[in-house]
Amino acid sequence: MGSIRPAMTPKRIEQINKLIQDNPDWHRTKLSQELCKIWDWKGSNLAYDFLANLQYRVKDLTAQVGDFKSGERYVKMQADHMSQLAKKDREIKGLKQELAQTRRQVTNVRNMWMQCNKDLVEAHAKELSQKDRKIEMLEN
Repeated sequence: MGSIRPAMTPKRIEQINKLIQDNPDWHRTKLSQELCKIWDWKGSNLAYDFLANLQYRVKDLTAQVGDFKSGERYVKMQADHMSQLAKKDREIKGLKQELAQTRRQVTNVRNMWMQCNKDLVEAHAKELSQKDRKIEMLEN
């Protein structure tokens, strides 16, 4: 029969901390045995599994706290943040350049359309003027 490890909830962590505070002279094995009794945790070699799990978690959390205390973690987080900001700034700069290029293209297309329209109006006016002269010549 395999062991079913209970989830590590904040309440259970509080229980662990209280048990450690109330019994500072207990060793890890005794703490594990008491927690197994409190949580009605039965199975094969559960104390060892639980102890190993807690030891790995303590080691990991101790390393994290040490990194924060030394400032190493903060410096790394700040460097990561600055690199993310730089990446976003480059992205924004690229998007602004793309927007400016698009606006120039729109302006160029509009100017060409206006010039084309102006040329058509002038050509039509010239054609009308020629027809008006023809009509005037035919009337005379």
